Amino acid sequence: MLNKMKILEVVDCSGYSCPGPLIQTKTYYETAKEGTSFKIVVDNEVSSLNVERFLKQNGCDYEIIKESDTRYLLYSDVVKNNEVIESSNENTLLYYIASASVGAGDCDLGKAMLEGLIANIKNLDKLPNTLIFINTGVKALAESDNMQKNVAELIDIGVETYYCGTCSEHFNVTKDIKVGIVSNLHEIMTLLGNHDRIVRP
Repeated sequence: MLNKMKILEVVDCSGYSCPGPLIQTKTYYETAKEGTSFKIVVDNEVSSLNVERFLKQNGCDYEIIKESDTRYLLYSDVVKNNEVIESSNENTLLYYIASASVGAGDCDLGKAMLEGLIANIKNLDKLPNTLIFINTGVKALAESDNMQKNVAELIDIGVETYYCGTCSEHFNVTKDIKVGIVSNLHEIMTLLGNHDRIVRP
C-alpha cells in the first residue's frame, strides 16, 4: 500500500507543456532507486493522464489527487521491471490523421471523405497496426459520433489508437473523445519511428 507520508522526492512539472511532464517523470524514474516514494505535480488533466499511463505501464502502485483543474498530485513508488519485451516493427503500418479533411479544396467534401476513410479501414486487406490523430484530426474525431463509433470498432479488432492530448486541450474537446488513448508528442514521435510504413491521407 502506498504511504504518502513517506514521500521524499517531488517532481514538479507545473508550467511545462507536453511532453515535458512525461519526460521529467521518465527521467527521474529511470535514475531513482527501486522503492523510492515520490510525488509528481502537474497542472493539467492531459499531463496527469499521460503520467498515470506511464506509471501503470511500469507496474507502479500509485494514487492521483485532483486538487483543482490546474493542480494534480500523483503519488507513486519506483518499481524496476527487468523483463525485456522484444518487438519488431517489420511490415508495420501506421495511419497518421493530421487534418479534419482529406485532400485540398472543398472542406465539406474533405470532411466527408475522412469519415468515409475511417469507416472503410476495417474492410482493407491490410489493417494498420496503429492510428494516430493530431491537430485538427483530433477535432474532427471529437465532433463526429459516427467516426468515434468506427474507431471503436477498429480498436476492437486490434488497431491501437492514440490522439494528441495537447491538441484536444487546445480545441477544448478532451471530454468529447470517448475512444483511443490520450497521448503526447514524445510517444507520438516514438510510434512514428517504430513503424516502417506511415500513411497520411
